[in-house]
Formats: sequence, C-alpha cells, structure tokens
Amino acid sequence: MKIFLTLGFFTICLSLVFGQLSAAEVQLADGYYEIALDEVQRHPADGGLPQPMTQRKKSSLQTLVNDMNYRALVTGERCDLVLYRKGEKGTERSRRVLSRQILIQLEDGASSALIPEAAGAIDFSEPSYAPNCLFLKFAGMGDSLMKLSKIRDLEGVLSAEPLMGKSASNVSPPMTRATLMRKRIGVTNGI
Repeated sequence: MKIFLTLGFFTICLSLVFGQLSAAEVQLADGYYEIALDEVQRHPADGGLPQPMTQRKKSSLQTLVNDMNYRALVTGERCDLVLYRKGEKGTERSRRVLSRQILIQLEDGASSALIPEAAGAIDFSEPSYAPNCLFLKFAGMGDSLMKLSKIRDLEGVLSAEPLMGKSASNVSPPMTRATLMRKRIGVTNGI
C-alpha cells in the first residue's frame, strides 16, 4: 500500500515538474543539440560501468523522463539523457551524455550561498581553482536542462551551462605484459 501511494505521488510530481519539457532540441554555448528520444545512458545499481541503452523512440522528452524515472524507482538504476549535435549523424563518437550538473559563472561580488537554494539543487560546490564559479548538482534526469533558463535569469549569474561528457566505451583496454612483448618482438624482427 505504501509503495502504491509513493508511486502515485511520484507520478503526480513528475507530471507537474516535467510539464515544461517538450522540445527535443536545446541550445547550449557551443551550438544546438538534439535529445535522443530512443537512447539513454544507463548507470547500473551495482556500480558497474555506464552503458548506452536503446529503446523504442518516445513521443516526447517528458515521456522519456517519466519512463526512466519509473525505471530508476523499480530497478535502482540511474539514467541520463543522451545528446547529439544537431545536423550530425548519431554515432558513438558524436554522442554526448548530459550530466546532472550545471557550471555557473558568477558576477564579481555575487553571493553563491543563495543560488543553489533558488535553483533547487541538491548539492553544490565552489572549486578552489575558479573563484567565481559554482557547480550545482540536481537529483532528476533532465533537471539540468529544465532548470537552465531559470538559473540563467537569477541575479548575479553571468553564464550557466550543463556539463556533458563523452562515452568512454571506445577506449582500448590496457595492454598486458605478454601483448606488449609480442609487439616489441614484431617490431624488432620486422614483422
């Protein structure tokens, strides 16, 4: 009974919160990106390596977010949105994973204590190497996109950009000593 009440409340909250997410395109500092409505980056609950997960294409971003948040409740996995630069072919090389963090550059003298609360962030950090910057961390998939325009409009904010990453699946595994020796022998023997 408790699970059904929690699930019902969660669904109502999602419909209210993610009602603003409808477009599958977003403009960031380095250009336009399309949100993949048929792919997400899956982070296993057991802490394994993140992997891309394809699925049937969703009708809207809101539907994708709702489905993946429900999956997170049931399985304990976390999923993140996948972006491709607009106009480019969707390949592994052009694939970008949208993190749940936003980098904010503050005006000189702006108070960094008020911004995380106003933005609805669950955590924040001020890097020592960048005195007028702030990292905000959000709980939900798509929060960094949904709250971006609100954060950009806050007083004291010069710029705000969500952090994206590339998939590391195309990295070759480390060489073993035997493989390294075979390559050296092949090079010295002219093979």
